[in-house]
Amino acid sequence: MDWSKEQDKQGCSKGDYPKKPPLDAKPTIRFTKNGKGLRAAKPKKTLVHIVRMKWDENTLKAKGAKREEFYNTCINSFKDNYEYPKNYLLENGDRVVRAHLKRNFRSYLNKEKERLENKVNNLLDCGYRDIDIKLLNPHYFSQRTWNAICDHWGTPQFAMRSELGEKARLKLEFTSRIKAIPYD
Repeated sequence: MDWSKEQDKQGCSKGDYPKKPPLDAKPTIRFTKNGKGLRAAKPKKTLVHIVRMKWDENTLKAKGAKREEFYNTCINSFKDNYEYPKNYLLENGDRVVRAHLKRNFRSYLNKEKERLENKVNNLLDCGYRDIDIKLLNPHYFSQRTWNAICDHWGTPQFAMRSELGEKARLKLEFTSRIKAIPYD
């Protein structure tokens, strides 16, 4: 079955394939918690999306108070769209989100680069020529931000860190925790 034809027919994503939207569906609109305008009922505001939208050309080089300011902006935007579980104090929720942001700060761009490299390889396989990551600016990065990110990926420090990480990953041993169990 050709998924793209079915997707066009139904107007939904592959994950929603058997589901059709109701014919009488109307968008629901609500005010945000802080009263700043209207938003759709289910805004796409995952933490990754928030980080991408808040990222600017200075974020990568920011350290100390500037980096903390970036984290605070992301956390406040996250709180505009989500509520912490009832058993969490506000400070505990902020602490958990901040720890997640700190732990995954570098990996946001690494995952972005990997995703775009796969896209470039697919385009090259399809016959496109002269395609480069710099040409594939995602919609959530401004041109200045995108140029800064691409410049960062081209630095010798990034290449060295990438090479060291690749060597370290090759040394890891992955053993299966589930082994074949004989019927005896």
